[in-house]
Amino acid sequence: MKQFAIFGDSHVPAFLRGARRDPRVNLVGGGLGAATLFHRPFFRVQDGRIVIETEPGYYELWKEATKSNGVEDFERRLIVSLGFAATPLFNSQMWAVFGPRRRFVSQGVLKAIVADMQQPVLDFYDLVIARNLLAAVYVAPPPQRSHPAATRLGHDFLFELIALYQAPVRAALQGAQIPMISLNVADEEGFLREAYAGKDLAHANAHIGPLAAEALVQLDRES
Repeated sequence: MKQFAIFGDSHVPAFLRGARRDPRVNLVGGGLGAATLFHRPFFRVQDGRIVIETEPGYYELWKEATKSNGVEDFERRLIVSLGFAATPLFNSQMWAVFGPRRRFVSQGVLKAIVADMQQPVLDFYDLVIARNLLAAVYVAPPPQRSHPAATRLGHDFLFELIALYQAPVRAALQGAQIPMISLNVADEEGFLREAYAGKDLAHANAHIGPLAAEALVQLDRES
C-alpha cells in the first residue's frame, strides 16, 4: 500500500491509531487541534509552500511525524479531517436564546453563520485540490447519544444542525469528486454506537480501526 498522510482536527487521532493496527495500512500524520481552530484563517502560502498556523509548533511536529517537508510531499495521498465536526455549532451559546421552543432564527441566518465558519476550511480544500494533494476526506463520526446537546436541543434539531454545518463542505467535495470516508459507526438513530464511544461525548475510540483500515485499503485500490 502507498503511504497516506492524515491531517486535521481532533478526530484524527482515533482514526490514525485505529488504522495503524492493520499491517496492510501505511498511514502517518496527526491532528492539529480542535475544530474551532479552523474557523479562522489557519494557513498561508509562503514562497510557494503551504504554511499551517493553528497552534505554535504543531505543524512542525506534524512534519516530523510524517518525515516530510509538509503537505505538499503527499501528492494525491493527503487525507484531511476538517469541516465535518459540527460540535462548535451545536454547542454554541446562542441556542440558549434561539432554537427549538425558543426564539426563531431563519435558515438564511443559519446558512450565513455556517458559511462564515466554514470559509477557511473551504479555502484550504480549494488549495489542496488545486495542487492535486487531496486523496480523500474523513467524515467525523456523530456525537454519542448522551451528549448534552441531544437533550438540550432535541435529536431532530441536533442532526439538522450537523447536516447544515456539513452541507457546504459536502457540496464542494462532491463537485471536485473527492471521496468522503464515512465509517459505519452510527446506530439506527444516527448517534455513535456504544462500541465506538471515545473518552468524551464528541469523539470515537480506536475501535474504529478495522473500519478505517478497510476504507484506506479501498482508497488505495481506487487511486
